[in-house]
Amino acid sequence: MDIFAKCQAFQDRVRAAKAQHKYFYFRTIRSAQGPEIIVDGRKMIMLGSNNYLGLTSDPRVKGILWIMAIFAEAMANISRQPIMFSRDKLKEILQHTWVCDISNSIENLGYRPNYSLNIGMEETIHWYKAQGWL
Repeated sequence: MDIFAKCQAFQDRVRAAKAQHKYFYFRTIRSAQGPEIIVDGRKMIMLGSNNYLGLTSDPRVKGILWIMAIFAEAMANISRQPIMFSRDKLKEILQHTWVCDISNSIENLGYRPNYSLNIGMEETIHWYKAQGWL
């Protein structure tokens, strides 16, 4: 099955799930990472992330991650291979909140994406595989 047929099949499944009120969507988290988060103004326990134990804010864990990032950069320089983990990536990972929502751009600017997230992710994965990064 080609990529477009896969995406169309996925969209069909989403439409069917929505029609049956069984479609679960992502909600915007409006608080810092931690064992508790704020969603839609309500405090909730975070069980679905890498931080349900609250370890991402532990300075010992951050220190180990910085050492790992420096080591990964050194190994990439020696091997001349592409790097997937670096100090720059670690800075992104350690941000307190991430919100990926284009609804304001759609509503206020009339923005319309040329790609659906599914198609964009599929093409990105294929490109990474073709480059030998995955």
